[in-house]
Amino acid sequence: MSPADVWRAGESARLPDNADIGIAAFEFLRRNAAYNRDFDQIARRKNPDRKEEAVAAQRWGLRFPDRS
Repeated sequence: MSPADVWRAGESARLPDNADIGIAAFEFLRRNAAYNRDFDQIARRKNPDRKEEAVAAQRWGLRFPDRS
């Protein structure tokens, strides 16, 4: 199996020592079924509850330092 096949399959792979932690975190969340359920539940709403968003962000360790 080529490295590209492993990437697409979502299988575990060792990150390079110089990997950006933000990219690693994104890839973890992208492949996490529980996170995807939480995200989909909030994203489907036309007017999401900000408190619910904050709880989900805290649950998953998300921070948005550049957000106004």
